[in-house]
Amino acid sequence: MIKRKIEDNIRRFIDEAPSREAKGIHKCLLIDGMRQIGKTYSIRRALGFKENDLSQPFATYKGTGFSAIALYLDFHSRKEIRDIFRSSLLPDSFLQSLSLLPEFRSLDLQPRVDNRIILALDEIQDSQEGQGIDALKYLTYQPYLTVIASGSLVGVALKKARSFPVGYLDSRRMHPLDFEEFMWARGYEDSFIQNLINNACSLRPLPSSVHEELSNLYREFLLVGGMPEVVSFYLGQPKFDPASIYAVARNLLSSLENDLGKYASSLVGRRARMVLESLPRAIAKERTRFFYSDIDKNAKARDYESSLDYLKDSGMVIHADNLTRCDIPLKVFERTDSEKLYVADNGLFFALSGLDSAFALAPGENHMGKGPIYENGAATVLNHLFDNLHYYSNPKGLEIDFVFAYENRVVLLEIKSSVNKKSKSLPEMMAQNSKAWAIRSGFRNVGYIDNLFSLPAYLLPFLYRILPFWVNLVSPADKNR
Repeated sequence: MIKRKIEDNIRRFIDEAPSREAKGIHKCLLIDGMRQIGKTYSIRRALGFKENDLSQPFATYKGTGFSAIALYLDFHSRKEIRDIFRSSLLPDSFLQSLSLLPEFRSLDLQPRVDNRIILALDEIQDSQEGQGIDALKYLTYQPYLTVIASGSLVGVALKKARSFPVGYLDSRRMHPLDFEEFMWARGYEDSFIQNLINNACSLRPLPSSVHEELSNLYREFLLVGGMPEVVSFYLGQPKFDPASIYAVARNLLSSLENDLGKYASSLVGRRARMVLESLPRAIAKERTRFFYSDIDKNAKARDYESSLDYLKDSGMVIHADNLTRCDIPLKVFERTDSEKLYVADNGLFFALSGLDSAFALAPGENHMGKGPIYENGAATVLNHLFDNLHYYSNPKGLEIDFVFAYENRVVLLEIKSSVNKKSKSLPEMMAQNSKAWAIRSGFRNVGYIDNLFSLPAYLLPFLYRILPFWVNLVSPADKNR
């Protein structure tokens, strides 16, 4: 069983429904994200449906202090219900239409205090002409009715919706498994993870055997990624085999690429695939930003811009904006014409990079191809922590991999793929920004020396749980000494 954090979020949203209603707050939960990340599985499990049984149309949800009937509708697989909102967007009409469907005829679909109903509307973007998205606003006004909507490529489909229910959506973007979920899947207990974090919070180096164990686990995570299909295959292996993992990831990537044209013209879809396939080459060039010539030497922005936007909206590509200076608020110093691009799942990045890229990750090896895998991996980790990613580069060649703000200060984050690899950019930027916090994340153990925090790569996903303790341990006087 693969445990996902989004399931607790779903249950919390449902359990808080009576409180929202009492305050006159009308909200539905919208979960979007790229295909094949486990949205359907997590929603159904959170609502009490049997695992791995998509034929079950309804279930009993056991909430905090109440129970409810949970109904599941998939607009992708059931083409005959895609026009169910055609005659009316109002909840009474919709529920009446639902009561006519064979699987729901035995149910009382009149919402009331002793008969709460939860609607799980999956792949809602496939409802006819975006009517399902339009209907969300009206459904939220129905007392004792809680709506969980979800879908793949919702970010793309919303741009085509006739209206967007602003103010009525609690939107959550779901991602592939993060490293903590990956550790859960491998059998690591919460208590172990918390002890690991507590140790790091005190700036105590971890025992070398534990450090090596988790470093190797993170290397495996960089190749497996967080797509549930690939993770499930990995968990079933008697021993770690990059070749077989690559084959599974490559098949999944092909499926996702074939689906890119679902909400766009065939030309935009084809060019989106070309952009995606170019990213390992673009990152490997270690330039300060993405160039359209990375796709093809004759590629122009006007030809590929819409395809790139499509990849971002679909959740398959992450972007980081360049900063003109490392200062807060970061938004003020963004350069929107200069960005780096990353693949949203590192297992898919592995599939794009080729099987031989796995050998670059061998401990102690120092291949040129190692850096892009670690940098893309760091971007996928940070994508779980921040709404927007930033980096810094200037014409003099100084570059910081990632920059973010914490407690009114800038944090400079450098990603290293080798223990001994050093750069001139971070020390120079630290000298220029005496109030900035600086972190180097790689395969050194936890530590602090010369105003620089050392954070092992496997602890980067827990950065926000560690950083508050670090900044309190190191006083401003110590830091600026």
